[in-house]
Amino acid sequence: MRDMEDAYEINVDPDLANADEMTIFINYRTFDYDGNFIGATGVGLTVNSVNNLISRYEAKYERQIYFTDAEGKIVLRPMNSPLLKHTHLKEIEGLGEHVSDLLNDQGSQLSYRRDGENRLLHCRYVPELDWYLIVEQSEAAMLAPVKEQLFVNISLALLVTCIVAYICIAAIKRQQGRLEVQNEALSRTNAMNEKQKFELLATAEELAIANRTLERMNREKDDFIGVLAHDLRNPLNSVIGLCDLAEGGFDEFTCDEFIDDIKRCGIRMLDLTERLLDVSRMESFHGPVATEDLIFNEVVESVLAQFLPQAAHKNIHVQINLEQTEGVHLQSHHDWLDVCISNLISNAIKYTPKFGKVGITTRCVDSRLELEISDSGCGIKDDDLDKLFGKFVRLSSKPTDNESSLGLGLYIVKQMSERLGMQVQVHSELGKGTSFTLIRKLG
Repeated sequence: MRDMEDAYEINVDPDLANADEMTIFINYRTFDYDGNFIGATGVGLTVNSVNNLISRYEAKYERQIYFTDAEGKIVLRPMNSPLLKHTHLKEIEGLGEHVSDLLNDQGSQLSYRRDGENRLLHCRYVPELDWYLIVEQSEAAMLAPVKEQLFVNISLALLVTCIVAYICIAAIKRQQGRLEVQNEALSRTNAMNEKQKFELLATAEELAIANRTLERMNREKDDFIGVLAHDLRNPLNSVIGLCDLAEGGFDEFTCDEFIDDIKRCGIRMLDLTERLLDVSRMESFHGPVATEDLIFNEVVESVLAQFLPQAAHKNIHVQINLEQTEGVHLQSHHDWLDVCISNLISNAIKYTPKFGKVGITTRCVDSRLELEISDSGCGIKDDDLDKLFGKFVRLSSKPTDNESSLGLGLYIVKQMSERLGMQVQVHSELGKGTSFTLIRKLG
Protein backbone atom coordinates (compact mmCIF):
# COMPACT_ATOMS: atom_id res chain seq x y z
CA MET A 1 0.00 0.00 0.00
CA ARG A 2 3.01 2.25 0.48
CA ASP A 3 3.35 2.70 -3.26
CA MET A 4 -0.39 3.35 -4.03
CA GLU A 5 -1.13 6.51 -5.90
CA ASP A 6 -4.66 6.80 -4.48
CA ALA A 7 -5.43 7.53 -0.88
CA TYR A 8 -7.42 4.32 -0.53
CA GLU A 9 -8.24 1.05 -2.22
CA ILE A 10 -11.30 -1.20 -2.31
CA ASN A 11 -10.93 -4.97 -2.39
CA VAL A 12 -13.34 -7.88 -2.24
CA ASP A 13 -11.60 -10.68 -0.38
CA PRO A 14 -12.39 -13.43 2.10
CA ASP A 15 -12.37 -12.19 5.67
CA LEU A 16 -10.04 -14.58 7.49
CA ALA A 17 -11.30 -13.26 10.80
CA ASN A 18 -14.94 -13.91 9.87
CA ALA A 19 -15.00 -17.49 8.65
CA ASP A 20 -13.64 -16.49 5.27
CA GLU A 21 -16.90 -14.67 4.43
CA MET A 22 -16.59 -12.53 1.33
CA THR A 23 -16.12 -8.96 2.44
CA ILE A 24 -15.69 -5.64 0.75
CA PHE A 25 -12.63 -3.94 2.28
CA ILE A 26 -11.89 -0.23 2.08
CA ASN A 27 -8.26 0.38 3.11
CA TYR A 28 -6.66 3.78 3.74
CA ARG A 29 -2.98 4.64 4.13
CA THR A 30 -2.04 6.40 7.40
CA PHE A 31 0.77 8.91 7.97
CA ASP A 32 2.35 10.59 10.99
CA TYR A 33 2.52 14.31 11.53
CA ASP A 34 5.63 14.49 9.43
CA GLY A 35 3.96 12.81 6.48
CA ASN A 36 5.75 9.51 6.90
CA PHE A 37 3.82 6.33 6.04
CA ILE A 38 3.20 4.42 9.20
CA GLY A 39 0.67 1.74 8.10
CA ALA A 40 -2.88 1.05 6.80
CA THR A 41 -6.36 1.01 8.29
CA GLY A 42 -9.81 0.31 6.86
CA VAL A 43 -13.30 -1.10 7.23
CA GLY A 44 -15.00 -4.17 5.86
CA LEU A 45 -18.57 -4.75 4.79
CA THR A 46 -19.65 -8.30 4.16
CA VAL A 47 -21.26 -9.12 0.86
CA ASN A 48 -24.25 -10.61 2.72
CA SER A 49 -24.81 -7.27 4.44
CA VAL A 50 -24.78 -5.54 1.07
CA ASN A 51 -27.20 -8.15 -0.30
CA ASN A 52 -29.56 -7.63 2.62
CA LEU A 53 -29.39 -3.88 2.17
CA ILE A 54 -30.15 -4.21 -1.53
CA SER A 55 -33.01 -6.65 -0.82
CA ARG A 56 -34.66 -4.23 1.60
CA TYR A 57 -34.30 -1.42 -0.93
CA GLU A 58 -35.78 -3.60 -3.68
CA ALA A 59 -38.73 -4.61 -1.51
CA LYS A 60 -39.40 -1.05 -0.45
CA TYR A 61 -39.17 0.59 -3.87
CA GLU A 62 -40.13 -2.40 -6.10
CA ARG A 63 -36.88 -2.27 -8.03
CA GLN A 64 -34.17 -4.77 -8.98
CA ILE A 65 -30.55 -3.85 -8.21
CA TYR A 66 -27.39 -5.63 -9.23
CA PHE A 67 -23.74 -4.96 -10.14
CA THR A 68 -21.78 -6.01 -13.22
CA ASP A 69 -18.18 -5.67 -14.30
CA ALA A 70 -17.04 -3.94 -17.47
CA GLU A 71 -17.72 -7.07 -19.52
CA GLY A 72 -21.34 -7.35 -18.40
CA LYS A 73 -20.82 -10.20 -15.96
CA ILE A 74 -23.14 -10.00 -12.96
CA VAL A 75 -20.90 -9.83 -9.89
CA LEU A 76 -23.34 -8.90 -7.11
CA ARG A 77 -27.09 -9.38 -6.66
CA PRO A 78 -29.48 -10.33 -3.86
CA MET A 79 -30.00 -14.01 -3.18
CA ASN A 80 -33.73 -13.70 -3.93
CA SER A 81 -33.25 -11.84 -7.21
CA PRO A 82 -35.26 -13.13 -10.21
CA LEU A 83 -32.01 -12.77 -12.18
CA LEU A 84 -30.25 -15.33 -10.02
CA LYS A 85 -30.18 -17.82 -12.89
CA HIS A 86 -28.34 -15.36 -15.13
CA THR A 87 -24.61 -14.69 -14.87
CA HIS A 88 -24.24 -12.21 -17.73
CA LEU A 89 -26.32 -9.34 -19.10
CA LYS A 90 -26.43 -11.00 -22.51
CA GLU A 91 -28.40 -13.87 -20.98
CA ILE A 92 -31.24 -11.55 -19.91
CA GLU A 93 -34.21 -11.52 -22.32
CA GLY A 94 -34.37 -8.35 -24.42
CA LEU A 95 -31.20 -6.86 -22.89
CA GLY A 96 -28.37 -8.74 -24.61
CA GLU A 97 -28.28 -6.55 -27.71
CA HIS A 98 -27.93 -3.37 -25.61
CA VAL A 99 -24.92 -4.40 -23.45
CA SER A 100 -22.31 -2.44 -25.43
CA ASP A 101 -24.44 0.72 -25.33
CA LEU A 102 -25.28 0.28 -21.67
CA LEU A 103 -21.83 -0.10 -20.13
CA ASN A 104 -19.99 3.22 -20.40
CA ASP A 105 -18.45 5.73 -18.05
CA GLN A 106 -21.13 8.36 -18.59
CA GLY A 107 -24.01 6.18 -17.43
CA SER A 108 -27.06 5.36 -19.51
CA GLN A 109 -30.70 4.41 -19.41
CA LEU A 110 -32.99 2.46 -21.69
CA SER A 111 -36.28 0.65 -21.93
CA TYR A 112 -36.64 -2.98 -22.90
CA ARG A 113 -39.25 -5.73 -22.70
CA ARG A 114 -38.86 -8.79 -20.48
CA ASP A 115 -41.31 -11.39 -19.23
CA GLY A 116 -44.16 -9.75 -21.17
CA GLU A 117 -43.79 -6.29 -19.67
CA ASN A 118 -41.86 -3.11 -20.36
CA ARG A 119 -38.97 -2.36 -18.01
CA LEU A 120 -37.01 0.83 -17.42
CA LEU A 121 -33.26 0.44 -16.69
CA HIS A 122 -30.69 2.94 -15.38
CA CYS A 123 -26.97 2.17 -15.37
CA ARG A 124 -24.21 4.08 -13.52
CA TYR A 125 -20.50 3.40 -13.40
CA VAL A 126 -18.91 3.12 -9.89
CA PRO A 127 -15.19 3.84 -10.43
CA GLU A 128 -14.25 2.96 -6.83
CA LEU A 129 -15.36 -0.62 -7.46
CA ASP A 130 -14.84 -0.60 -11.23
CA TRP A 131 -18.35 -1.99 -11.35
CA TYR A 132 -21.61 -0.85 -12.96
CA LEU A 133 -24.63 -0.29 -10.75
CA ILE A 134 -27.82 -1.26 -12.58
CA VAL A 135 -31.27 -0.37 -11.24
CA GLU A 136 -34.35 -1.46 -13.16
CA GLN A 137 -38.08 -1.35 -12.54
CA SER A 138 -41.16 -2.51 -14.41
CA GLU A 139 -43.07 0.24 -16.11
CA ALA A 140 -46.31 -0.93 -14.48
CA ALA A 141 -44.77 -0.77 -11.00
CA MET A 142 -43.34 2.65 -11.69
CA LEU A 143 -46.66 3.97 -13.01
CA ALA A 144 -48.74 2.35 -10.26
CA PRO A 145 -48.26 5.23 -7.77
CA VAL A 146 -48.93 7.70 -10.56
CA LYS A 147 -52.08 5.81 -11.53
CA GLU A 148 -53.12 5.57 -7.90
CA GLN A 149 -52.58 9.28 -7.42
CA LEU A 150 -54.38 9.96 -10.69
CA PHE A 151 -57.28 7.80 -9.53
CA VAL A 152 -57.36 9.67 -6.22
CA ASN A 153 -57.26 13.00 -8.03
CA ILE A 154 -59.99 11.91 -10.44
CA SER A 155 -62.09 10.63 -7.53
CA LEU A 156 -61.64 13.91 -5.69
CA ALA A 157 -62.44 15.82 -8.87
CA LEU A 158 -65.57 13.71 -9.40
CA LEU A 159 -66.57 14.22 -5.79
CA VAL A 160 -66.07 17.97 -6.06
CA THR A 161 -67.88 17.96 -9.41
CA CYS A 162 -70.80 16.04 -7.91
CA ILE A 163 -70.98 18.43 -4.98
CA VAL A 164 -70.84 21.44 -7.29
CA ALA A 165 -73.37 19.81 -9.64
CA TYR A 166 -75.68 19.04 -6.70
CA ILE A 167 -75.42 22.63 -5.50
CA CYS A 168 -76.04 23.92 -9.04
CA ILE A 169 -78.98 21.55 -9.59
CA ALA A 170 -80.46 22.51 -6.23
CA ALA A 171 -80.06 26.19 -7.09
CA ILE A 172 -81.51 25.63 -10.56
CA LYS A 173 -84.46 23.67 -9.15
CA ARG A 174 -85.08 26.35 -6.57
CA GLN A 175 -84.95 29.02 -9.26
CA GLN A 176 -87.04 26.84 -11.56
CA GLY A 177 -89.62 26.46 -8.81
CA ARG A 178 -89.78 30.22 -8.46
CA LEU A 179 -90.08 30.61 -12.22
CA GLU A 180 -92.84 27.97 -12.34
CA VAL A 181 -94.76 29.82 -9.63
CA GLN A 182 -94.32 33.07 -11.54
CA ASN A 183 -95.22 31.34 -14.81
CA GLU A 184 -98.33 29.82 -13.24
CA ALA A 185 -99.37 33.22 -11.94
CA LEU A 186 -98.66 34.71 -15.35
CA SER A 187 -100.63 31.90 -17.03
CA ARG A 188 -103.59 32.57 -14.75
CA THR A 189 -103.35 36.26 -15.55
CA ASN A 190 -103.12 35.49 -19.28
CA ALA A 191 -106.06 33.10 -19.00
CA MET A 192 -108.11 35.78 -17.28
CA ASN A 193 -107.04 38.29 -19.92
CA GLU A 194 -107.91 35.83 -22.69
CA LYS A 195 -111.26 35.12 -21.05
CA GLN A 196 -111.98 38.82 -20.74
CA LYS A 197 -110.80 39.32 -24.31
CA PHE A 198 -113.04 36.49 -25.50
CA GLU A 199 -115.96 37.89 -23.53
CA LEU A 200 -115.33 41.35 -24.98
CA LEU A 201 -115.10 39.91 -28.49
CA ALA A 202 -118.26 37.87 -27.89
CA THR A 203 -120.02 40.95 -26.55
CA ALA A 204 -118.77 43.00 -29.49
CA GLU A 205 -119.96 40.29 -31.88
CA GLU A 206 -123.35 40.16 -30.16
CA LEU A 207 -123.59 43.92 -30.35
CA ALA A 208 -122.60 43.84 -34.02
CA ILE A 209 -125.20 41.14 -34.71
CA ALA A 210 -127.81 43.07 -32.75
CA ASN A 211 -126.87 46.24 -34.61
CA ARG A 212 -127.14 44.48 -37.97
CA THR A 213 -130.46 43.00 -36.87
CA LEU A 214 -131.72 46.43 -35.86
CA GLU A 215 -130.52 47.88 -39.15
CA ARG A 216 -132.24 45.07 -41.06
CA MET A 217 -135.43 45.50 -39.03
CA ASN A 218 -135.29 49.25 -39.60
CA ARG A 219 -134.91 48.71 -43.34
CA GLU A 220 -137.77 46.20 -43.27
CA LYS A 221 -139.88 48.70 -41.35
CA ASP A 222 -139.13 51.40 -43.92
CA ASP A 223 -139.85 48.96 -46.75
CA PHE A 224 -143.04 47.86 -45.04
CA ILE A 225 -144.27 51.41 -44.55
CA GLY A 226 -143.35 52.32 -48.13
CA VAL A 227 -145.01 49.25 -49.62
CA LEU A 228 -148.05 49.55 -47.38
CA ALA A 229 -148.50 53.23 -48.18
CA HIS A 230 -148.10 52.62 -51.91
CA ASP A 231 -150.24 49.50 -52.19
CA LEU A 232 -153.03 50.85 -49.98
CA ARG A 233 -153.03 54.31 -51.50
CA ASN A 234 -153.74 53.15 -55.05
CA PRO A 235 -156.94 51.16 -54.32
CA LEU A 236 -158.11 53.79 -51.82
CA ASN A 237 -157.61 56.53 -54.40
CA SER A 238 -159.57 54.42 -56.87
CA VAL A 239 -162.42 53.98 -54.39
CA ILE A 240 -162.45 57.71 -53.59
CA GLY A 241 -162.43 58.59 -57.29
CA LEU A 242 -165.33 56.23 -58.00
CA CYS A 243 -167.25 57.74 -55.10
CA ASP A 244 -166.70 61.22 -56.53
CA LEU A 245 -168.02 60.06 -59.88
CA ALA A 246 -171.04 58.43 -58.21
CA GLU A 247 -172.01 61.74 -56.65
CA GLY A 248 -172.67 63.13 -60.15
CA GLY A 249 -175.16 60.38 -60.93
CA PHE A 250 -174.88 57.35 -63.28
CA ASP A 251 -176.99 54.82 -65.08
CA GLU A 252 -177.44 51.15 -64.20
CA PHE A 253 -174.65 49.95 -66.51
CA THR A 254 -172.18 52.43 -65.10
CA CYS A 255 -173.22 51.43 -61.58
CA ASP A 256 -172.31 47.80 -62.27
CA GLU A 257 -168.87 48.85 -63.52
CA PHE A 258 -168.31 51.04 -60.44
CA ILE A 259 -169.32 48.16 -58.17
CA ASP A 260 -166.88 45.81 -59.96
CA ASP A 261 -164.06 48.35 -59.66
CA ILE A 262 -164.76 48.99 -55.97
CA LYS A 263 -164.90 45.22 -55.36
CA ARG A 264 -161.59 44.74 -57.15
CA CYS A 265 -159.97 47.46 -55.02
CA GLY A 266 -161.39 45.86 -51.88
CA ILE A 267 -160.04 42.45 -52.90
CA ARG A 268 -156.65 44.04 -53.53
CA MET A 269 -156.60 45.61 -50.06
CA LEU A 270 -157.84 42.35 -48.52
CA ASP A 271 -155.05 40.42 -50.26
CA LEU A 272 -152.52 42.90 -48.92
CA THR A 273 -153.95 42.57 -45.42
CA GLU A 274 -153.92 38.75 -45.60
CA ARG A 275 -150.28 38.69 -46.66
CA LEU A 276 -149.28 40.95 -43.79
CA LEU A 277 -151.26 38.82 -41.34
CA ASP A 278 -149.62 35.65 -42.69
CA VAL A 279 -146.16 37.13 -42.08
CA SER A 280 -147.13 38.32 -38.61
CA ARG A 281 -148.58 34.95 -37.60
CA MET A 282 -145.59 33.05 -38.96
CA GLU A 283 -142.89 35.21 -37.36
CA SER A 284 -144.64 35.31 -33.99
CA PHE A 285 -145.09 31.52 -33.90
CA HIS A 286 -142.13 29.68 -32.29
CA GLY A 287 -143.57 26.39 -31.06
CA PRO A 288 -143.88 23.05 -32.85
CA VAL A 289 -146.17 23.03 -35.87
CA ALA A 290 -149.42 21.14 -35.25
CA THR A 291 -150.09 18.68 -38.09
CA GLU A 292 -153.03 16.63 -39.26
CA ASP A 293 -153.65 13.91 -41.82
CA LEU A 294 -154.36 15.53 -45.19
CA ILE A 295 -155.24 14.20 -48.64
CA PHE A 296 -152.73 16.07 -50.75
CA ASN A 297 -154.77 16.36 -53.97
CA GLU A 298 -157.79 17.74 -52.10
CA VAL A 299 -155.67 20.57 -50.67
CA VAL A 300 -154.24 21.40 -54.11
CA GLU A 301 -157.66 21.31 -55.81
CA SER A 302 -159.21 23.49 -53.08
CA VAL A 303 -156.54 26.16 -53.49
CA LEU A 304 -156.60 25.98 -57.28
CA ALA A 305 -160.36 26.55 -57.36
CA GLN A 306 -159.85 29.97 -55.75
CA PHE A 307 -157.63 31.16 -58.64
CA LEU A 308 -159.43 29.70 -61.67
CA PRO A 309 -161.60 32.85 -62.08
CA GLN A 310 -158.48 35.03 -62.03
CA ALA A 311 -156.85 32.78 -64.65
CA ALA A 312 -160.00 32.85 -66.77
CA HIS A 313 -160.05 36.66 -66.59
CA LYS A 314 -156.61 36.68 -68.32
CA ASN A 315 -157.54 33.81 -70.66
CA ILE A 316 -154.76 31.69 -69.13
CA HIS A 317 -154.92 27.98 -69.84
CA VAL A 318 -154.37 25.97 -66.65
CA GLN A 319 -153.03 22.44 -67.19
CA ILE A 320 -153.71 20.16 -64.21
CA ASN A 321 -152.02 16.77 -63.74
CA LEU A 322 -152.70 15.19 -60.33
CA GLU A 323 -153.04 11.51 -61.30
CA GLN A 324 -149.72 10.30 -59.80
CA THR A 325 -150.67 11.45 -56.29
CA GLU A 326 -154.24 10.21 -56.25
CA GLY A 327 -155.11 9.13 -52.69
CA VAL A 328 -151.72 10.18 -51.23
CA HIS A 329 -151.89 11.30 -47.57
CA LEU A 330 -149.40 13.42 -45.64
CA GLN A 331 -149.07 14.90 -42.18
CA SER A 332 -148.94 18.70 -42.36
CA HIS A 333 -150.49 21.96 -41.17
CA HIS A 334 -153.50 22.62 -43.42
CA ASP A 335 -153.54 26.42 -43.28
CA TRP A 336 -149.80 26.83 -43.78
CA LEU A 337 -149.73 24.36 -46.67
CA ASP A 338 -152.71 26.20 -48.17
CA VAL A 339 -150.84 29.53 -47.91
CA CYS A 340 -147.70 28.10 -49.58
CA ILE A 341 -149.64 26.68 -52.54
CA SER A 342 -151.81 29.82 -52.82
CA ASN A 343 -148.81 32.13 -53.09
CA LEU A 344 -147.11 30.00 -55.75
CA ILE A 345 -150.29 29.72 -57.89
CA SER A 346 -151.04 33.43 -57.40
CA ASN A 347 -147.54 34.39 -58.59
CA ALA A 348 -147.78 32.04 -61.58
CA ILE A 349 -151.01 33.73 -62.74
CA LYS A 350 -149.72 37.24 -61.99
CA TYR A 351 -146.56 36.86 -64.06
CA THR A 352 -148.16 34.94 -66.96
CA PRO A 353 -149.37 37.16 -69.80
CA LYS A 354 -152.85 36.91 -71.27
CA PHE A 355 -153.49 33.76 -73.27
CA GLY A 356 -150.49 32.18 -71.51
CA LYS A 357 -150.23 28.83 -69.79
CA VAL A 358 -149.90 27.70 -66.14
CA GLY A 359 -149.15 24.09 -65.19
CA ILE A 360 -150.05 22.32 -61.92
CA THR A 361 -148.36 18.90 -61.66
CA THR A 362 -148.00 16.50 -58.73
CA ARG A 363 -145.87 13.35 -58.64
CA CYS A 364 -144.25 10.79 -56.31
CA VAL A 365 -140.55 10.21 -57.00
CA ASP A 366 -138.32 8.02 -54.79
CA SER A 367 -140.51 8.38 -51.68
CA ARG A 368 -140.82 12.11 -52.30
CA LEU A 369 -143.99 14.06 -52.89
CA GLU A 370 -143.57 16.91 -55.39
CA LEU A 371 -145.84 19.76 -56.47
CA GLU A 372 -144.60 21.71 -59.51
CA ILE A 373 -146.23 25.02 -60.46
CA SER A 374 -144.97 26.44 -63.75
CA ASP A 375 -145.81 29.46 -65.86
CA SER A 376 -145.05 30.79 -69.33
CA GLY A 377 -144.12 34.26 -68.12
CA CYS A 378 -141.01 36.32 -68.78
CA GLY A 379 -138.77 34.34 -66.38
CA ILE A 380 -136.44 35.58 -63.64
CA LYS A 381 -133.05 37.20 -64.18
CA ASP A 382 -129.99 35.57 -62.61
CA ASP A 383 -129.38 38.65 -60.45
CA ASP A 384 -132.88 38.30 -58.99
CA LEU A 385 -132.53 34.59 -58.12
CA ASP A 386 -130.21 35.30 -55.16
CA LYS A 387 -132.75 37.61 -53.49
CA LEU A 388 -135.85 35.76 -54.63
CA PHE A 389 -137.02 34.67 -51.15
CA GLY A 390 -136.26 37.92 -49.30
CA LYS A 391 -138.82 40.04 -47.48
CA PHE A 392 -140.34 42.99 -49.38
CA VAL A 393 -138.26 42.13 -52.44
CA ARG A 394 -139.35 43.74 -55.70
CA LEU A 395 -138.01 41.90 -58.75
CA SER A 396 -137.28 43.40 -62.13
CA SER A 397 -140.12 41.27 -63.59
CA LYS A 398 -143.56 42.85 -63.19
CA PRO A 399 -147.07 41.37 -63.08
CA THR A 400 -148.62 41.32 -66.55
CA ASP A 401 -152.05 42.86 -65.70
CA ASN A 402 -151.08 45.53 -63.15
CA GLU A 403 -151.68 43.13 -60.25
CA SER A 404 -150.34 44.18 -56.87
CA SER A 405 -147.11 42.66 -55.56
CA LEU A 406 -146.15 43.27 -51.96
CA GLY A 407 -142.86 41.31 -52.16
CA LEU A 408 -143.88 38.91 -49.37
CA GLY A 409 -145.30 35.91 -51.20
CA LEU A 410 -142.11 33.94 -51.81
CA TYR A 411 -140.73 34.95 -48.40
CA ILE A 412 -143.84 33.41 -46.80
CA VAL A 413 -143.52 30.28 -48.96
CA LYS A 414 -139.85 29.80 -48.01
CA GLN A 415 -140.35 30.27 -44.26
CA MET A 416 -143.53 28.21 -43.94
CA SER A 417 -142.35 25.37 -46.17
CA GLU A 418 -139.16 24.94 -44.13
CA ARG A 419 -141.18 24.74 -40.92
CA LEU A 420 -143.37 22.11 -42.59
CA GLY A 421 -140.29 20.04 -43.52
CA MET A 422 -140.50 20.92 -47.20
CA GLN A 423 -138.02 22.25 -49.73
CA VAL A 424 -138.58 24.84 -52.44
CA GLN A 425 -136.72 24.56 -55.73
CA VAL A 426 -136.88 27.10 -58.54
CA HIS A 427 -135.94 26.83 -62.20
CA SER A 428 -136.29 29.73 -64.59
CA GLU A 429 -135.38 30.59 -68.18
CA LEU A 430 -135.51 34.22 -69.16
CA GLY A 431 -138.23 34.76 -71.77
CA LYS A 432 -139.66 31.23 -71.36
CA GLY A 433 -141.05 31.01 -67.86
CA THR A 434 -140.46 29.81 -64.31
CA SER A 435 -141.30 26.70 -62.29
CA PHE A 436 -141.43 26.34 -58.50
CA THR A 437 -141.40 22.86 -56.93
CA LEU A 438 -142.46 22.01 -53.36
CA ILE A 439 -140.78 18.78 -52.19
CA ARG A 440 -141.73 16.72 -49.14
CA LYS A 441 -140.31 13.35 -48.10
CA LEU A 442 -142.90 10.69 -47.36
CA GLY A 443 -142.70 8.20 -44.50
